[in-house]
Amino acid sequence: MPTQVYEVLSLAMRYVFTFLGVMIVWRAFSWLRKDRRLKHKRLRQLPDAGTIGVLAVEFGSRELPEGTILPVPHEGVMGFLRTCDIVVPVDGVANEHLDFTFTDGKGLYVCPRRGCPCTVDGVEIRTKRDSRRHPMQHSSLLTIGEATLRLGVFAGLDVQHYVPVAEDLFPLEQYPEDASGPIPDDLPPYAWSDSEERRRSDAD
Repeated sequence: MPTQVYEVLSLAMRYVFTFLGVMIVWRAFSWLRKDRRLKHKRLRQLPDAGTIGVLAVEFGSRELPEGTILPVPHEGVMGFLRTCDIVVPVDGVANEHLDFTFTDGKGLYVCPRRGCPCTVDGVEIRTKRDSRRHPMQHSSLLTIGEATLRLGVFAGLDVQHYVPVAEDLFPLEQYPEDASGPIPDDLPPYAWSDSEERRRSDAD
């Protein structure tokens, strides 16, 4: 092959490969943009996407009447301001009253901001430690300010059956769920976990 022809072909192939590279990048971006459009379209068709359940208002206010349904996302902020993820316009509710997050297999954890207490199933929540010990389950009651809200978790989500236990009767540090050895006789039956009940029945 003559040298001049080889040089011309090399130069031409350089432009061809550059063009192919540009086309590959352009097609990749076009596919990505198409996938994003389809994703947003699906989300618009599924308004409940990203939510784990609802909060039904059992006692509220004129702005938040009884029976109102509030969608609950996986995590966010609850408060008086309309910029919050869950808006509760009721007396006693701070602008940003509490943070919440859902953990599969555990429940919905609510952690109030400083000076903004709330109660879950009658138990006052003030710290993160309280929040970890008393996650909200299906049908749990949340009292925030003068509002009372009942949680409904969508079917298919894994939440455990949680029974609040008084700390003086069943301190978590003294009797963890995986503790071995005999079970104290003075513990009330509702403080036993399933594994402890089976161990006690086997011992009998």
